[in-house]
Amino acid sequence: MESLKKEKLEFREIPAPYKDDSEERVYGLFKEDGTKIGESRFTSSRFKDAWYLRDICTLPEFERQGYGSKLLELTCSKMWSIEKKDIVLSVPGNTIAEDGFDRYQWYKNHGFTGPRDFMTRKPCAFLNLNYLCDLFT
Repeated sequence: MESLKKEKLEFREIPAPYKDDSEERVYGLFKEDGTKIGESRFTSSRFKDAWYLRDICTLPEFERQGYGSKLLELTCSKMWSIEKKDIVLSVPGNTIAEDGFDRYQWYKNHGFTGPRDFMTRKPCAFLNLNYLCDLFT
């Protein structure tokens, strides 16, 4: 994980794959050479009172190396830089991968709370989001 901190990565908005949801935002995490590591998708809730984290994924060759954690934190920071409101997981952490990776525990380790089928994360009012983004980029 130490080498990940020194690695230059780019987190940027990319075109949404589906045109039916104009409010969806998609962000990618890329290596310095342009290699895509993963992406996240989020949108505001129907009532605009929360963010929905629809997806967060890394390509298989980048799994279990810390990139997913970096992508999650950058995505949460991006949502909160737009508006500070709760984040709700659209796809809850209710599965365990074949290799034993527990999504529920992973989300809990990143500040999400609640039962497996309805996890949320509250914005931290005391965080300086620019400082947080600097830590991960």
